[in-house]
Amino acid sequence: MSAEHLARTYYRNINAKDLEGVLALFSDNATFNLPDGRVVVGKDNLRDMYTHVFAQGGPQPRPVNIVATDTDAAVQVEVTLSDGTTLHMASFFAMDSADTFDAVSVYQRGR
Repeated sequence: MSAEHLARTYYRNINAKDLEGVLALFSDNATFNLPDGRVVVGKDNLRDMYTHVFAQGGPQPRPVNIVATDTDAAVQVEVTLSDGTTLHMASFFAMDSADTFDAVSVYQRGR
């Protein structure tokens, strides 16, 4: 599976609030770097994070541009929050040899 396909699947699963589908895309020890500097490590912690995010209404990300190699993807994203606010983000995905995300970093552009 290509990094672009995996990234597109990630956004479809986020928009569907498909917790198990999202988690299936990550390696067991994946790291997720949040825009505020926090780092979430491992599937159990990712499960906790996404459970909380989805309970709050969840974001609705829309990939605008994707630049990808076989193993990495950079995505420009417009994210609509449950209150209607739109954020401009960039996400960077790195895959491991098992075709799952090993690392994800998300950055937010100023409002």
